[in-house]
Amino acid sequence: MGKYGDRLFVSTEAERQRLASLELAYDQGSFDTLSQVAIKTHWHCLELGAGAGSVARWLAAQVPDGMVTATDIDTRFLGDLQAENVRVRRHDLVTEEFPEATFDLIHARLLLSHLPERANILRKLFRWLKPGGVLVVEGMCWYPVNATENDVYRTGMNAYDKATATLVGTDSSFMQRLPALLGELGYVDVGVDLHGHVVQGGTPVADMWRRTVAMSRERAIEAGLATHADFDAFEELMHDPTFFGHGPVMAGTWGYRPEQV
Repeated sequence: MGKYGDRLFVSTEAERQRLASLELAYDQGSFDTLSQVAIKTHWHCLELGAGAGSVARWLAAQVPDGMVTATDIDTRFLGDLQAENVRVRRHDLVTEEFPEATFDLIHARLLLSHLPERANILRKLFRWLKPGGVLVVEGMCWYPVNATENDVYRTGMNAYDKATATLVGTDSSFMQRLPALLGELGYVDVGVDLHGHVVQGGTPVADMWRRTVAMSRERAIEAGLATHADFDAFEELMHDPTFFGHGPVMAGTWGYRPEQV
């Protein structure tokens, strides 16, 4: 099994364009979710898997008296983060550490479901939070996809889902289990915010999924999950404004480290 950012989501120009489409489609929902945890202006925030930096940039504006640490395993797309209260760091969440009780807020979007040993990572993040600090994890709940009555759409989306599961160990049901898991690991005041998305051809959401599914094309075909014709048909569908499909639900789940541990 490969590593996230190694066999899929490699830092190429195509990935930069995919991240730009993801930001356009999903940033506002992320900002709405993060606003629910009442960010204070002096907080030290950690943005994991910062991608092209849009969420880190937004966080920096929320904490003018604080600091944002933006990390990724490859930071080449974070060069535009020029705010004085942002520092960029190359960091592997799976293998590397931060000191205990460093951060008031830790945020990760579309990251944890792709990584191994998720429970151990959540324990690690718990340690990195200050007492009273909050973890916010965003990820996709996949179940609405198969409610769409369009074989081309389901074939393309599920080929991507199965390819990521096979290649990097992605678990598309992780977000559905996360609230209970946070409680088991000692997080308190757990909450969930859900954002449903319609995938209409020709819209930013459809463009994001067109680019995302395309990145799995060769690997999925090699694995026998779909054919070139299937991917071509999916690409065409994502440009068709008469198509409407159920997109995965973006779930934002948070939990706090207790004030007294």
